[in-house]
Amino acid sequence: MNLNDIEIINYTYYLITTKYDSRDKYVVIFSGLCNEKPFEGILHLEPSINSTIDIFSEFYIPLEEIKSIKRKIKKLPINSIVDKTYCIDEDDRNTFFFETYSNFQDKYYGEVVYLSVSFEESRIVKNLGAQWNTSLKKWFIRNKHINYEKLKNFI
Repeated sequence: MNLNDIEIINYTYYLITTKYDSRDKYVVIFSGLCNEKPFEGILHLEPSINSTIDIFSEFYIPLEEIKSIKRKIKKLPINSIVDKTYCIDEDDRNTFFFETYSNFQDKYYGEVVYLSVSFEESRIVKNLGAQWNTSLKKWFIRNKHINYEKLKNFI
């Protein structure tokens, strides 16, 4: 099988416009197969400015295959198909992006579980994969993380 055996099975374009920003932004939700391993993802696209692509899978996909998926996603026709259009304010647009991304993270990495950690214990939980939420000033782990069981006593 070819390293680049990638098939995009489904994709949906969302055109996101705001009242005060004339630049169109797109969110593309996609799914496909890479060497028979299923994946899903999100493309955030602001034409002429930047784009980010996040890929999620229950299976390990090597970096070279991830790069091939991203190249294939970038070749999808942009303006030919817009499935849904939202005209929302700036805060709602950011919420839409955040919630879409969070839904994928929850599905593939698990729900966020906050930890009760003293300053002295912070290095331990960090080394086990916990992450720091700067807004809430709390350590957290996702419940599908490989070290979740080891960190349960900090819940």
